[in-house]
Amino acid sequence: MYKVIVADDEPAIRQGLLKIVDWEALGFSVVGDVSNGIKTVALHQELSPELIVIDIRMPKMDGLELIKAINKEFPSIYIIIHSGYNHFDNAREAIRYGVKHFFLKPSTVQEIESVFSEIIQEIEAEEKQKTLLSRYTSQLKEYLSYTKDALIRELLVTGYSSNKIPLEKLELLNLRKDTTIMVASLSLIRPPYLTASKEREWQ
Repeated sequence: MYKVIVADDEPAIRQGLLKIVDWEALGFSVVGDVSNGIKTVALHQELSPELIVIDIRMPKMDGLELIKAINKEFPSIYIIIHSGYNHFDNAREAIRYGVKHFFLKPSTVQEIESVFSEIIQEIEAEEKQKTLLSRYTSQLKEYLSYTKDALIRELLVTGYSSNKIPLEKLELLNLRKDTTIMVASLSLIRPPYLTASKEREWQ
C-alpha cells in the first residue's frame, strides 16, 4: 500500500474524501488528514508518504507554500491539488514544482479515482524502471569484472605487442594508449596436477 496524507482546512471535505474513495482498492492507505500546511509538513516528515492531496487555500501555510516546502526536500513525491474553481488559477503555479494532477471541488468519485489510478500507474512504472536500472547496474559490474579477467588472460596468452593492443581493451583496464610505464603484480596459482614444466614464460 502507498501512503497518503489529505490536507484540507474543511473537515467535511477531508471526511468526504476518506469515505467516498475506495483507497484500499486503489492501492493506497490514508495515514493522516490535516487542516493546514504546517501540520502537513510535520506529518510528512514523520510518515514519508508517497502521495499528498492538498487544498490551495489553507491557514498558516497555504497549498502553494506547502508544495514549495515539500518539493525542495522531496522532489519525487506525488502531489494532487484539490481546489475550488475560484482558486484553480492559483494552482497553475504549482506546475512549476512538478505537480501534474488536479481535481476540482466538487468532483465525482469516478473523476477522483481516475486521478489516483493514473498516479498508481506512474508510481509502478517508476519502480519498475528503478528495478531494471538496479539490475542492469549489478549485471554490468559483473560483466566488466569478467571481461577484465578475460582480457588479462588474453594478454598473457596472446603476447600482444604494446602498439597492437586494441584501444577498447585498454579502456577496460583504465589505461591510455600512450601509457609508457605500468606496474603490475601477478600471482600464479598452479593446481597440484600441473608441474612447473607446464608453465610458460610471459614477457
